[in-house]
Amino acid sequence: ADMMLLKPLHRREVVEGLAESIKMGVIRDKGLFELMEKEFEKMMALDPSVAADVIYESIRHKADVVAIDPHEKGLRATLNYGHTIGHAIEGLMSPELLHGECVAIGCVLEADLAHRLGKLPAEAVTRIRKCFEAYGLPVQMPKLPDGKGLPELMAKMAVDKKNAGGAIRCTIITGVGTSIDNPQPVPQDIMEAVLQDALAAAAGEPEAKRAKH
Repeated sequence: ADMMLLKPLHRREVVEGLAESIKMGVIRDKGLFELMEKEFEKMMALDPSVAADVIYESIRHKADVVAIDPHEKGLRATLNYGHTIGHAIEGLMSPELLHGECVAIGCVLEADLAHRLGKLPAEAVTRIRKCFEAYGLPVQMPKLPDGKGLPELMAKMAVDKKNAGGAIRCTIITGVGTSIDNPQPVPQDIMEAVLQDALAAAAGEPEAKRAKH
């Protein structure tokens, strides 16, 4: 890849695109994630010694998944990690927040979701959050527009394309670089708890007063 093609882009545009590469590392490639985790300064500078590998591996993984599941029956839907919550936030916050920024927030909150479901260690949640943070990406729920909150977020997620049988389904990660092959149904109360705590944090509510789950 010719990194010079990306040079004219604003730094924010580059970084929001890199959110998708971090996402790919989280769900499918620990080595890719670790490269981005370690070499974030070179990546943000689009240093070809790192950026070419990151971009190649990100595209290769997507192409492999699409070839296996061209009609998005299962595995391909896992590429939407972070997008269930991310798209809901984007629907309420665009254009103030860019797509990749909303996905970064969604990835962190869906990592928290996986932890609450007993699938992901707490230290992995922290590691994922810190990687997105290193690129200057947002990792916390933004303050939503006046009058918008949990009901509006849940309503946005209710029409997500991965849903089935009336249940919200998410890509569930089990470790850095690994995820369950098909999106999984998520209990509504747990999803609401994740979002409610995130909204409380955005409002500045002390952690001690938030719901404990």
